[in-house]
Amino acid sequence: MKKNNLILLIVFLHFVLLSGCASAEASHKSPPLAVNGVLDLSEWDFSGEGTVAMDREREMYWNRLLTPEDFDHGHPMPTGLISVPGLWEDTEVNGTKLSGDGYATMRLKVITDRPDLLYASRLKNVFISYKLWVNDRPAVTM
Repeated sequence: MKKNNLILLIVFLHFVLLSGCASAEASHKSPPLAVNGVLDLSEWDFSGEGTVAMDREREMYWNRLLTPEDFDHGHPMPTGLISVPGLWEDTEVNGTKLSGDGYATMRLKVITDRPDLLYASRLKNVFISYKLWVNDRPAVTM
């Protein structure tokens, strides 16, 4: 009799654990993606849902090195969008495929509901010279 109770207890615990995993997986939210140069994180809970990759579409300003001041009095017209991570060679500007040579400004606007929080960004495998601004100030890069 004790053996049957132990087996029933193990089967019961097994189902409880599996049902808990299924409900946690079903409630998992996909992280937002950058679209048309905007990444909206205003409804993302970093403490409960984790980090977000800032991949996908950035505004690109080919052969232009812009600073935050250039965006203070209007919005310069981007030459297109670039997918990050990616290569310039995979991008067309005005119907012409770009070569590996050149320079550009890439801009991503990130929207948060808590601008008072300290956020971090990690850039991996950047094999070019760059400047990074966050909230109109140069960011320390390593």
